Amino acid sequence: MSDDPTAGLPLVVDLDHTFLHVDVLVETIRRVATSPAAWWRLLRAAPTSRAALKSALVREAPDVTTLPVRAPLLAWLREQRAAGRLVVLATATHEVLARRVAAHWPVFDDVMATTATVNLKGPRKRDALVARFGRHGFVYVGDSMADRAVWAESAGAIVVRSARRDVAQGLTVPVLREFA
Repeated sequence: MSDDPTAGLPLVVDLDHTFLHVDVLVETIRRVATSPAAWWRLLRAAPTSRAALKSALVREAPDVTTLPVRAPLLAWLREQRAAGRLVVLATATHEVLARRVAAHWPVFDDVMATTATVNLKGPRKRDALVARFGRHGFVYVGDSMADRAVWAESAGAIVVRSARRDVAQGLTVPVLREFA
């Protein structure tokens, strides 16, 4: 039996710079930048919000299954899922791309992601997770300042460290594990 009181709680995992080493939106914009046809399609779509922009860019996205994954995190998530833990991908990446990731790496039981109308980031992600799992009813795996709002309502933080800054400094929940 584990001494960790959060061991039975769902693991909620961010995608960009957490599960993946890269940001799907940035990789997509890089592709668009080199394609006049893609720019034209984007201008014709005339997105009016970040969520709408992500929807318009789905067609231009790279094959997400070729993007680099954090192998140690993937291995740990496989162990957690094999032990019976619910593992959910929750991301600001568009749901079409997030579902492709989840289908390719079958470590996720469910996906929560940006739609055409809602950009699931920061406080919106926090609110969606609290609505689904309750306050302190999940453990969150993240990497960025935007994740601090989510961690504040989680039961614990799994931190993917970056050379950019120490996002775990001053967290009000326990840091349960870290990945470099």
